Amino acid sequence: MIRSMTGYGKAVGEYAGKTIIAEVKSLNSKFLELMLRLPSAYKEKELELRSEFSKTIERGKTDMNVTIEFTEDVTSNTLNTEVITAYIEELKKIETTTHLPPQNFLGSVLSLPYVVNTDKGEADEKEWAVIQKLIATALNSFNDFRKAEGRIFQRI
Repeated sequence: MIRSMTGYGKAVGEYAGKTIIAEVKSLNSKFLELMLRLPSAYKEKELELRSEFSKTIERGKTDMNVTIEFTEDVTSNTLNTEVITAYIEELKKIETTTHLPPQNFLGSVLSLPYVVNTDKGEADEKEWAVIQKLIATALNSFNDFRKAEGRIFQRI
């Protein structure tokens, strides 16, 4: 059966107040060029996914993207109070040694690095199982798309 090298597949699921989206898309290319985008908590899973994808997809410029969106009930940003406190203490020391007038540093500190945690922590094995199922569903949809497009070209 002829399969097109171009394709698209998507799967969406819910887990623990989050919407997880897995997308696979490819364009024509002589070799397999695989670009994976995963949430930072799951970067160590990249080799595992590359191995699985290379068994299914022989060639093509392929992008696989997993995004996790927090629902309104759950916030993905938290303030790192330890870092904020350390910054303010350091700035107060500078203020004292330079004899500057007292300042409210909070507004300035909030724009400094590592003050806001945007990634909700560590890998969760139950969440990873959900992600794997969504990736498999997206990959099946992707392959169905490629087969359907291949049938169209076979008729021509």
